[in-house]
Amino acid sequence: MVDFPRRDGGDIRLEFGRDALANMTAPTITPSREKAAQRRLRQAKTDVVQYFHYAFRVADMERTRHFYEDVIGVPLIGCDVVEVDPTDNSPSNYIHTFFELADGSYLAFFQYNNDKYPYFERKPSYMDHCAVTVRDDETFWATVERVQAENIPYFLVEHPNCLSAYITEPDGGHFEIARPAPFCADVMEQDDAHEVLAKWLAEHGSNQKVVAWGEHE
Repeated sequence: MVDFPRRDGGDIRLEFGRDALANMTAPTITPSREKAAQRRLRQAKTDVVQYFHYAFRVADMERTRHFYEDVIGVPLIGCDVVEVDPTDNSPSNYIHTFFELADGSYLAFFQYNNDKYPYFERKPSYMDHCAVTVRDDETFWATVERVQAENIPYFLVEHPNCLSAYITEPDGGHFEIARPAPFCADVMEQDDAHEVLAKWLAEHGSNQKVVAWGEHE
């Protein structure tokens, strides 16, 4: 059982068992060998192969290391102390760490040694997050258990095509681990993405509020 706090001071209580993924309802569309073949062909033609790394600023690198290596299970494999700032060639001493995922890509983080680039605290947001898949159901639930043992806030969401745990990372944002269902890709590709986007933008594209950097609501 987990509590998902709301702005009004209450909370939404969610409960999931270990069979949540197995009980996910398959979509009404029928997976197609032809569509799977088209997917492989499309991926083979995409020249951008994978993430090299996805980088974030952090306030406390050891706190970050503990979360990603000890709790999430992503090993720290590289730690680069940078002595020359590449933006202006001035002397520096910031640190850049790399945590390796199974496909050879990395989660990466920066911490500075002075106030040249102040760290701005992240505003927690369900929409702004990094998401990774984990190897199997056992890994998913073992990670959730480690999160629970450390009293780290999290909540579970059963999406139409995957089960996700949104975990509060050390700097206040959300880090998602996901277990996609076997039909995940078919659900994502059941409609023409460009048509859906164009229709939505025509109806809602100008309604998003934009706040300039440094301003507050």
